[in-house]
Amino acid sequence: MIIQGLNCQVTVGGELYHVQTENVGDNLITLIFKAGAVVARAKQRIGAVEGVGRLEKLRRAMRSQHELMLKKLCEGELVPISAAERLEVDEEEKDLIAKFLEEWAEEE
Repeated sequence: MIIQGLNCQVTVGGELYHVQTENVGDNLITLIFKAGAVVARAKQRIGAVEGVGRLEKLRRAMRSQHELMLKKLCEGELVPISAAERLEVDEEEKDLIAKFLEEWAEEE
């Protein structure tokens, strides 16, 4: 089942940012964009979440990571993304799209 990601826009220091958190496989990934480019990210391995309340557990974990990254952004505590990480983000984005399309096809 596809879980809707979290997305929001926030202005910090006169700059507009887009913050996006997604569940990708066994990971939670939060990307922060400025003018369309990824400027920061967080990746947390959560493993397979199973059992009763699985979806709510995933949603809580996603909200927690999303809110933490928003707090860091607003407080100026983000570590900028490196060029190597930017390439990794590009690959993860491709994987995210492929996974979404695969799950979407299964639900049809």
